[in-house]
Amino acid sequence: MPKATRFFASPPERAATLQSNDPKSPPVNPLNLPPKEVSLAWELGQPLDMHVRLTTAPPTQMFDMPNWLKEQDKGLPKFVWSNITFGDWDAVYTAGFDVRFPKSVLNNGSLWMDVFLTREGAVPDPHHPNFNPDNIHIVLKLLTPYLAKIKPRKEKKLLGTDDTTVSEVEEPEEADQIVPHWYTNITLALISDAVKVPYSSLPPPILEHVYLTPDRDETATKGFYKPIIFPNEFWHLRDYYIEVNSTTPSLPIQITFQPMSYFKFQLFASMTNGFKEAAKQQGASAGAELDELKRMLIETNPWFLALTGLVSILHVV
Repeated sequence: MPKATRFFASPPERAATLQSNDPKSPPVNPLNLPPKEVSLAWELGQPLDMHVRLTTAPPTQMFDMPNWLKEQDKGLPKFVWSNITFGDWDAVYTAGFDVRFPKSVLNNGSLWMDVFLTREGAVPDPHHPNFNPDNIHIVLKLLTPYLAKIKPRKEKKLLGTDDTTVSEVEEPEEADQIVPHWYTNITLALISDAVKVPYSSLPPPILEHVYLTPDRDETATKGFYKPIIFPNEFWHLRDYYIEVNSTTPSLPIQITFQPMSYFKFQLFASMTNGFKEAAKQQGASAGAELDELKRMLIETNPWFLALTGLVSILHVV
């Protein structure tokens, strides 16, 4: 998931160097290495605001949109969930819209969701006096993923006049056509417990969601991370994705905010990655089989779901 770093990076404090195991090698500055462990940088219990907007602007133009992009984005939804208590497990919010797509999106363009989590009244606009990168966390979500177009099922042709001369004739295989798709439900999960994370040993599916601050402790081996926002796509079924084109000028969307524990986040992130890798290896035909497996998990005991997630984590470590 891409992240905006132009306004959110600052040099960390100087720290003592570490000596390598090889006595002939020069000392290693720990600031040049990932921190071994990271702690939550924002305190639980404080009020947060979540700003959400839909936009056609790519991540590189998030804060510097030309006028033609601003005009193109007119009419796209944007809203704010205010006074979210960080760590409140009962805080669940939903917002629904009918999204009328700009022409660029109908012509194979992209539509993004920019999510700005803020504290202490910070405003997610670098030109505003209340802009403070230490009090803002940004996560971007592509709402129009490019997926292979679902092909109509083809039956094999049988030639022959009797049982002894029947043969199968294969239709020529068509190349996958990659087009933008839409899902009508998006869940934004805020990890709402203060867990110390072993950053240097995190598997990639977890690591991509952990955003560090520039700060380190006095040893420079321990760092801090901003709140984790996880767009949970695990329950998305391939059959429910809708192709975006000129025949779909508008489609509905429901955006849900909910808290999630770090343990559940690990399970869902690992399983989502595992399913995506399986789909890549098996091709577009695997979509139906993976959907059936997800449906089985929905109807299965939660302990079996947890066991499946644990196995997925062990496979990516």
